[in-house]
Amino acid sequence: MYDEENRIFITKNGIIKLTYGENYLLGLLFHNRGKVINASYRDIHNLRKKLKGEIEIKTRMSRGYYID
Repeated sequence: MYDEENRIFITKNGIIKLTYGENYLLGLLFHNRGKVINASYRDIHNLRKKLKGEIEIKTRMSRGYYID
């Protein structure tokens, strides 16, 4: 479960705290579900690392990133 206001992602294994930038990026992905957004690779890499196994952030080559 994603709590945008408190910048946390709650899983069955605990709470994942997000930085301001990670929270903003995850919010963009959720609000634009299915649409490709532009973001830096470093930001996506950090977010993918934190949310590994929870959310799959997909890559659209040369365009950006999205979630289903």
